[in-house]
Amino acid sequence: MYRQGDLLINKVNSIPKGKLILNGILVRGEATGHSHRLVGGRVFQTKDGSLFFEVVKKAQLLHEEHKPLSFGKGKYAVIRQRDTQVLT
Repeated sequence: MYRQGDLLINKVNSIPKGKLILNGILVRGEATGHSHRLVGGRVFQTKDGSLFFEVVKKAQLLHEEHKPLSFGKGKYAVIRQRDTQVLT
């Protein structure tokens, strides 16, 4: 399990069929415009918006405000976690 900012990343056995994201950007920040960008792997997005990536040898996840994360060969699921506020 890995974490970078509001992204939680888990290793998985398989990746569902999805669209290849050519620029490697997993998520772009709404306020800052900064992005979580994968270098050295392939990013996929399923029809329901779920994100996955595959690494053949090694890859890094880069972001302007966080330390880079390194990944070895494998398949990974990306879960975006956001703070939610309950109003009463």
